[in-house]
Amino acid sequence: MLHVTVKESLGEIPFEMRQLEEMEQRMLDYFGLAGSDVDLYFTDDEEIRSLNKRYRERDKATDVLSFPLKDRWDASLGEIIISLETADRQKEGQLLSDEVLQLFVHGLLHLLGYDHETKEDSRKMRPLERMFLYDDEE
Repeated sequence: MLHVTVKESLGEIPFEMRQLEEMEQRMLDYFGLAGSDVDLYFTDDEEIRSLNKRYRERDKATDVLSFPLKDRWDASLGEIIISLETADRQKEGQLLSDEVLQLFVHGLLHLLGYDHETKEDSRKMRPLERMFLYDDEE
């Protein structure tokens, strides 16, 4: 189940959550994790920059951060944090909801242990992103 929290100063999210909820279910079903929870937090550049600096030692805003939970007894896989300000800037002519969906898929794959720091890691993660976002075959 997707648990969504929005930083109060952002106000209302300008899109429906249904698309994110459906994607979460599809991905969790694919990986055999139906029934797991994912926490999603929408924030601004100021807060995500602070988190990026604190946890990744990178003093800049970023679009998405993922914090997997290591406790296998917890139903939650972890938390995905998305900066709506960064998402809005980088949407490149597409709807904000589409950009957020891409960031959500990316973040959820990180929660599931995928990465893109090396070419080998990227070769595993990028096809999964394409499969979920564009219905490409894996």
